[in-house]
Amino acid sequence: TWSDEACDGAPKGYSVDEARQLAKQVNDDGEYFFNDWRVPSVRELATITEPKCSAPRIDLAVFPDTPPDFFWSRNARAGDKSSGTGYALSFGPEGVGFPPQRESHYVRLVRQAP
Repeated sequence: TWSDEACDGAPKGYSVDEARQLAKQVNDDGEYFFNDWRVPSVRELATITEPKCSAPRIDLAVFPDTPPDFFWSRNARAGDKSSGTGYALSFGPEGVGFPPQRESHYVRLVRQAP
């Protein structure tokens, strides 16, 4: 929950389907001022990693309290659609992973820059 210019509470995990549903719900509710929120691509997630940082590999001044764990991307694993795996990016030491899309991991919604 956003409270006084910071997030409050513990991060919650989602399956890929739940993450997509979350984006739809956020857009339908209009609570976060825009209606074009979505699950990012793995490339988009990679743009916010910070190579000089570790565990988590992200600038905590910009993204405070980010856990060093996997965050879902919208990408299914290419050539492996039958197994139901997807791309997730860890802000810990793992980098890119291919967990089953039914597993619970974090999600960071994004929107198109103006």
